[in-house]
Amino acid sequence: MKAVEAHDGAARLLTGFPQALENGQIVAYFQPEVELSTGHVVAAEALVRWEHPDFGTLSPALFLPLATRLGLMGQLTRHMLRLSLDAHQAWAGAGWRIPVSLNIGPECVLDPGFPDFVADALRSYQVPGNMLALEVSEQTATAAVSTSFFAQLTEVGVRIAVDDFGTGFSSLE
Repeated sequence: MKAVEAHDGAARLLTGFPQALENGQIVAYFQPEVELSTGHVVAAEALVRWEHPDFGTLSPALFLPLATRLGLMGQLTRHMLRLSLDAHQAWAGAGWRIPVSLNIGPECVLDPGFPDFVADALRSYQVPGNMLALEVSEQTATAAVSTSFFAQLTEVGVRIAVDDFGTGFSSLE
């Protein structure tokens, strides 16, 4: 019986993900980066979660493969970028200048329109580019990526970070 329940749950997640993306169930949790010497929050990383009405808060490990399978990773990343900039804007309104970072996958790096989307979103939310860092995996960063992709983002002040550096056995060379 457990196998049938697991299969039913997986099927519900697969069919429910597109609607979750549209109806606000996909949310951002922010992991603070704290400077130990002062105890001050100096940055925050946006972490994606699915607030599922039946299953509760779901880890990305449960639904990112579904988003990839459905071809929705680009849409998910754009959604998370908007949530991140909205949060930054709210923090700035409260007097906190906290840069925010977010992971982007190969789908975005290979999308020639993504840098323009980021620049437009920054303008729309009135967030300076230097308040946003986009994290790419080591594998994505070392792939054959157009240099203009990173150049366009850095032109508007966005910082690029390599996430999980060293896991792919690259060196600083």
